[in-house]
Amino acid sequence: MGFCSYESLFCSVNICKRNCLILQACLTVIPAEGFSNGAVCISSIPVMKPGNLFAEALPPAEGERFETLLKHRNLVVERIVSSSAIGPVEYVQTQDEWVLLLEGEAVLEVAGERHELKRGDYLFLPAGVSHSVLSTSQGALWLALHLHDKHLHENS
Repeated sequence: MGFCSYESLFCSVNICKRNCLILQACLTVIPAEGFSNGAVCISSIPVMKPGNLFAEALPPAEGERFETLLKHRNLVVERIVSSSAIGPVEYVQTQDEWVLLLEGEAVLEVAGERHELKRGDYLFLPAGVSHSVLSTSQGALWLALHLHDKHLHENS
Protein backbone atom coordinates (compact mmCIF):
# COMPACT_ATOMS: atom_id res chain seq x y z
CA MET A 1 0.00 0.00 0.00
CA GLY A 2 1.31 3.44 -0.88
CA PHE A 3 0.20 6.91 0.06
CA CYS A 4 -0.13 9.86 -2.25
CA SER A 5 -0.80 13.46 -1.38
CA TYR A 6 -1.80 16.66 -3.10
CA GLU A 7 -2.22 19.90 -1.18
CA SER A 8 -2.59 18.06 2.16
CA LEU A 9 -5.18 15.61 0.81
CA PHE A 10 -4.20 12.00 1.55
CA CYS A 11 -5.42 8.80 0.04
CA SER A 12 -4.47 5.17 0.24
CA VAL A 13 -3.62 3.45 -3.02
CA ASN A 14 -3.40 -0.28 -3.60
CA ILE A 15 -1.99 -2.03 -6.65
CA CYS A 16 -4.37 -4.78 -7.78
CA LYS A 17 -3.44 -8.00 -9.57
CA ARG A 18 -4.30 -6.39 -12.93
CA ASN A 19 -1.74 -3.62 -12.28
CA CYS A 20 -4.34 -0.95 -11.78
CA LEU A 21 -4.70 1.47 -8.91
CA ILE A 22 -7.51 1.18 -6.40
CA LEU A 23 -8.41 4.42 -4.65
CA GLN A 24 -9.91 4.21 -1.22
CA ALA A 25 -10.40 7.88 -0.40
CA CYS A 26 -8.76 10.42 -2.68
CA LEU A 27 -9.89 13.44 -4.65
CA THR A 28 -6.79 13.79 -6.81
CA VAL A 29 -4.92 10.95 -8.49
CA ILE A 30 -1.15 11.23 -8.62
CA PRO A 31 0.53 8.60 -10.83
CA ALA A 32 2.08 5.76 -8.86
CA GLU A 33 5.71 4.94 -9.45
CA GLY A 34 6.02 2.88 -12.63
CA PHE A 35 2.69 4.12 -14.06
CA SER A 36 2.88 6.86 -16.65
CA ASN A 37 -0.73 7.99 -16.70
CA GLY A 38 -2.00 7.20 -13.18
CA ALA A 39 -5.01 5.41 -14.65
CA VAL A 40 -7.51 4.04 -12.18
CA CYS A 41 -9.33 0.77 -12.76
CA ILE A 42 -12.87 2.00 -11.91
CA SER A 43 -14.39 -1.49 -11.94
CA SER A 44 -12.11 -2.46 -9.04
CA ILE A 45 -13.49 0.16 -6.66
CA PRO A 46 -16.13 -1.54 -4.47
CA VAL A 47 -19.40 0.39 -4.38
CA MET A 48 -22.21 -0.43 -2.00
CA LYS A 49 -25.71 -0.25 -3.42
CA PRO A 50 -28.04 2.08 -1.54
CA GLY A 51 -30.72 0.54 0.64
CA ASN A 52 -33.52 1.55 2.97
CA LEU A 53 -33.68 0.43 6.60
CA PHE A 54 -37.47 0.56 6.63
CA ALA A 55 -38.08 -1.36 3.39
CA GLU A 56 -39.30 -4.96 3.79
CA ALA A 57 -39.15 -4.64 7.58
CA LEU A 58 -42.08 -6.91 8.42
CA PRO A 59 -41.34 -8.83 11.62
CA PRO A 60 -41.01 -12.61 11.67
CA ALA A 61 -43.83 -14.66 13.22
CA GLU A 62 -41.64 -15.16 16.28
CA GLY A 63 -38.15 -14.26 17.43
CA GLU A 64 -35.89 -11.88 15.58
CA ARG A 65 -34.49 -11.59 12.05
CA PHE A 66 -30.87 -10.45 11.67
CA GLU A 67 -29.73 -8.99 8.34
CA THR A 68 -26.16 -7.93 7.65
CA LEU A 69 -26.20 -4.59 5.82
CA LEU A 70 -22.45 -4.03 5.75
CA LYS A 71 -19.37 -6.03 6.63
CA HIS A 72 -16.17 -4.01 6.24
CA ARG A 73 -12.83 -4.52 7.97
CA ASN A 74 -13.71 -4.94 11.65
CA LEU A 75 -17.21 -3.44 11.42
CA VAL A 76 -20.50 -5.28 10.92
CA VAL A 77 -23.75 -3.31 10.55
CA GLU A 78 -26.99 -5.26 11.08
CA ARG A 79 -30.68 -4.56 10.83
CA ILE A 80 -32.68 -6.49 13.41
CA VAL A 81 -36.45 -6.88 13.14
CA SER A 82 -38.20 -8.28 16.23
CA SER A 83 -41.58 -9.85 16.80
CA SER A 84 -43.41 -9.56 20.10
CA ALA A 85 -43.19 -13.38 20.41
CA ILE A 86 -39.65 -13.47 21.67
CA GLY A 87 -38.04 -15.70 24.27
CA PRO A 88 -35.10 -14.35 26.23
CA VAL A 89 -31.77 -15.57 24.88
CA GLU A 90 -28.56 -14.76 26.72
CA TYR A 91 -25.77 -13.36 24.56
CA VAL A 92 -22.11 -13.01 25.51
CA GLN A 93 -20.25 -11.73 22.46
CA THR A 94 -16.58 -11.41 21.65
CA GLN A 95 -17.13 -8.01 20.01
CA ASP A 96 -18.49 -4.68 21.20
CA GLU A 97 -22.01 -3.85 20.01
CA TRP A 98 -23.91 -0.57 19.85
CA VAL A 99 -27.66 -0.80 19.23
CA LEU A 100 -30.17 1.87 18.25
CA LEU A 101 -33.89 1.17 18.53
CA LEU A 102 -35.36 2.86 15.45
CA GLU A 103 -38.99 1.80 15.98
CA GLY A 104 -40.91 0.23 18.85
CA GLU A 105 -40.06 -0.59 22.44
CA ALA A 106 -37.85 -3.19 24.10
CA VAL A 107 -36.68 -4.39 27.48
CA LEU A 108 -33.10 -5.65 27.79
CA GLU A 109 -31.09 -7.00 30.67
CA VAL A 110 -27.40 -6.10 30.57
CA ALA A 111 -25.08 -7.49 33.25
CA GLY A 112 -28.08 -8.02 35.53
CA GLU A 113 -29.44 -4.48 35.03
CA ARG A 114 -32.82 -3.92 33.34
CA HIS A 115 -33.07 -1.30 30.56
CA GLU A 116 -36.38 -0.15 29.04
CA LEU A 117 -35.83 1.28 25.57
CA LYS A 118 -38.16 3.30 23.36
CA ARG A 119 -37.86 4.66 19.83
CA GLY A 120 -34.58 6.54 19.43
CA ASP A 121 -32.84 5.03 22.47
CA TYR A 122 -29.42 3.47 22.06
CA LEU A 123 -27.22 1.30 24.22
CA PHE A 124 -23.58 0.16 24.21
CA LEU A 125 -22.99 -3.55 24.91
CA PRO A 126 -19.30 -4.19 25.68
CA ALA A 127 -17.65 -7.42 24.58
CA GLY A 128 -17.87 -10.18 27.18
CA VAL A 129 -20.86 -8.66 29.00
CA SER A 130 -23.98 -10.82 29.27
CA HIS A 131 -27.14 -9.34 27.75
CA SER A 132 -30.64 -10.57 26.90
CA VAL A 133 -33.63 -9.13 25.06
CA LEU A 134 -36.50 -9.81 27.48
CA SER A 135 -39.34 -8.37 25.41
CA THR A 136 -40.04 -6.25 22.33
CA SER A 137 -43.04 -4.67 20.71
CA GLN A 138 -44.24 -6.18 17.43
CA GLY A 139 -42.05 -4.90 14.61
CA ALA A 140 -39.35 -3.38 16.78
CA LEU A 141 -36.61 -2.26 14.40
CA TRP A 142 -32.96 -2.02 15.41
CA LEU A 143 -29.69 -0.91 13.90
CA ALA A 144 -26.73 -2.76 15.42
CA LEU A 145 -23.06 -1.92 14.96
CA HIS A 146 -20.59 -4.67 15.86
CA LEU A 147 -16.96 -3.68 16.31
CA HIS A 148 -14.59 -6.65 16.16
CA ASP A 149 -10.95 -6.60 17.30
CA LYS A 150 -9.65 -7.95 13.98
CA HIS A 151 -10.49 -7.30 10.35
CA LEU A 152 -13.15 -9.57 8.88
CA HIS A 153 -13.36 -10.87 5.35
CA GLU A 154 -15.75 -8.52 3.50
CA ASN A 155 -17.11 -11.32 1.31
CA SER A 156 -17.81 -13.82 4.10
